[in-house]
Amino acid sequence: MYEAGEGVPESDEIAGRWYRKAADHFSDASGVWEAEVQMNYMYRDGRLRKDYVEAYMWAAIVGSSGNPPDDSDMKRSARHMTKAQIAEAQRRAEDWIKRHKAQPQNVVARAAKN
Repeated sequence: MYEAGEGVPESDEIAGRWYRKAADHFSDASGVWEAEVQMNYMYRDGRLRKDYVEAYMWAAIVGSSGNPPDDSDMKRSARHMTKAQIAEAQRRAEDWIKRHKAQPQNVVARAAKN
């Protein structure tokens, strides 16, 4: 909506905030993967502030879901990063992936009852 200015002022910054909120849900929720992809694209295409660590992180998150993993966007960001920044981005991506694993079935079933 904000990305395209549909009914609201066009704003990549606000769109990015909404994509981030959507991406922060557990990965078994509908639309989460698309939000992760959009975060990757927005950083990759320079529509959000230039932050190569964030760009690499989102590329790693999205790339890890492929089989085989796609690392082309990570390589694109890495060209502008130090080894320490790459390590930081990899750590953030790994932490994010661990925190956003699908919920165990019993948690999902309990939530559905409420």
